[in-house]
Amino acid sequence: MAGEAGARAGEPDTPSGPAPSGPIGAAPPRRVLVVCTANQCRSPMAAALLAQAGRGRLDVRSAGTWAADGAPATAEAVRTMAERGIDLAGHRSQSVTRDLVDWADAIVTMTASHRESLVAEFPDAAQKILRLADVDGAGWDVADPIGAGRDAYGATADELGRLVDAGIAKLVETPSA
Repeated sequence: MAGEAGARAGEPDTPSGPAPSGPIGAAPPRRVLVVCTANQCRSPMAAALLAQAGRGRLDVRSAGTWAADGAPATAEAVRTMAERGIDLAGHRSQSVTRDLVDWADAIVTMTASHRESLVAEFPDAAQKILRLADVDGAGWDVADPIGAGRDAYGATADELGRLVDAGIAKLVETPSA
């Protein structure tokens, strides 16, 4: 999926896609799963922004807690990100699965309720599930722009960009063994 972290043009948004290449001897990219509800607005936008900010240090995928597999990103999300030079046209939604949870080094959610749902379903992964706004101590939910129009999508993309910029250093850190 063009624009999403770790995803190169034409690659599927699954943990079985090829690993990003990097310098020989470099640490492998940190794997981050970004989660929202339907995986059509916030999480694909945030994943694309994380991929861009991570500059090869992150392999990012996105999924939804209530996603219908195979749906495209909303037209507004595609337009909003295209204005920022990121192509979401190839994005297809997917549900959060055990395989994705196991694949991820970190799971970043848009809201506290997304985090709570994932912790309830995957309690063994609780320590790696956090809300995006909590990465840098902001502590709020990212509102869903679905159905709210172009300005709301722009505001959401701007908010996601600020949160990614504020928390990127913590997300690319390799956890100690």
